[in-house]
Amino acid sequence: MISKLLNIALIILIAGLVGNYIYKLPKFSKGNEVPAPKIVLKDGTKFNLDSLENRYVLLHFWGSWCATCRRKNPELVSLYKSYLEKNTTDPKFMILSIALEKSLEQYETAVAMDSIFWNTQVVEKELFKSDIAKLYGIREIPTTYLLGPDKKVLMVNPKISKLKHFVQNIDSTSIQGQID
Repeated sequence: MISKLLNIALIILIAGLVGNYIYKLPKFSKGNEVPAPKIVLKDGTKFNLDSLENRYVLLHFWGSWCATCRRKNPELVSLYKSYLEKNTTDPKFMILSIALEKSLEQYETAVAMDSIFWNTQVVEKELFKSDIAKLYGIREIPTTYLLGPDKKVLMVNPKISKLKHFVQNIDSTSIQGQID
C-alpha cells in the first residue's frame, strides 16, 4: 500500500515538474516572427520595432529583483560597449531592455549599479501581468530573444559567448552559420 502511494506521489511530482518546465518555455522559437508593439521607453519616447531597418535587436527581459538577471547584466554591458566602440556609425545591433519591476526606485538603483547605459529601456511595473510580458509570453526572467532585421527570432536565450561571437561578426556574410 505504501509503495503504491509513493509511486503515485512520484508520478504527480514528475508531472508537476514537467508541466512547470513546459509552462516556463519561451513563447517564441527560432524562426518565429515576433509582434512589434508600440511601446514607451523609460524616457517617454515612443518606440516601435517596425521602425528599425537592417538592425539586429536583443530583446532582454529582466528585473532588478532577479539575481540571475543582475549577474548577466555586466556581461551584456561589456558586450554592447565593445560592439559600439568598433561600430560608431550606423550600428547594426542594439539592445532593448524590458524590466519587469516591482519598484521604480529598485530599478534605477540596479541600472546605476550595473552601468546599463543604452537608452532603449522599458519599465513595466506590473511584472508578468504587463501587456508586453503577456504579448511575449514571459513567465520567467531573464528571457532574451535575438531578432533579425525581419523581426524573426534568430536565437532564444543565447549564451553570452554565442551572442558575443554573433555580434563580433554581424557585418560578415557568414551570419547564417552562426545561428544554426
